[in-house]
This record gives sequence, C-alpha cells and structure tokens, in this order.
Amino acid sequence: MTRACLAHGVTGFIMPGGRAGDETVLGKVSVLAADYGPAIAAFQHVSWRYWQKRALFIKAGTPPVTITVPAAWRNRIAFTWGNSNGPVTRALRLTACAQPKDVWDAYAGGFFLMTPAACVPLIFRIGSHTATVNFSIGRPCG
Repeated sequence: MTRACLAHGVTGFIMPGGRAGDETVLGKVSVLAADYGPAIAAFQHVSWRYWQKRALFIKAGTPPVTITVPAAWRNRIAFTWGNSNGPVTRALRLTACAQPKDVWDAYAGGFFLMTPAACVPLIFRIGSHTATVNFSIGRPCG
C-alpha cells in the first residue's frame, strides 16, 4: 500500500466481486446495508450511546466520494470512515487510491447512534450522481 493510500485512510484492499451481501452504490462504492444486528454500547464516545462497525469499499480510481447525513438525522446518527478523525454528523469526502483499478479500497469505520436500532439513510455523491442508501441497524428498513 502506498503512502498516498494511507493518507486517504485506506486500511486494505479486496479483489473484484467484493463481499457477499454487499450493495454497490453508483457502481463504485460497496457497502453492507442489510441488517447486521443491533449496535453495541459506545463507551469511548460520551456524545453517542451506541456504535456499529461497518467497512466501506471504494473502487480504486474512483473520483472523490462525498457521504452526507440528511439534515433530519444529524442529531441522531454520525459515522466515520477512513481518516475522518471522529464522528461525522454532516458530510465526509473520501478519496480512493489511483491504482490498481481492479481492486476495491477498504475503509474502516461505522455508525454512532443514540439508539441501538435504526434505519439510517446516507447520501452518496460521485460527481453529479447521487444515491441514498438505507443502512439497517438492528431492525429492517422499509
């Protein structure tokens, strides 16, 4: 892994095809949006009562990806991926490594919540394209 990739917060790589159960967003981001069970107590963050770890993957060579919390959710959830330096309640921009284009860059992180279960919407933007993904945490979405 190059220093530039480490600077972007990339913690590893996966090969094409991703992980079973992942959802591809805008053809360039891979997330596990399905229910992963309830969040656990978040002892390190006084502001947030619960935490759930979830990795995120971005295809190498992808332009910057902006992930935004809808305004109505900003006091109920936060997230972190890559080098976000703690819980993000508004927006985060992630930059993928340039090479090799046939792998997906892994970003460690997850969700902070006020309750152990929620259906969390996040908005993903790459260039002018956007998509909203509902993450099921401890209960189904829908």
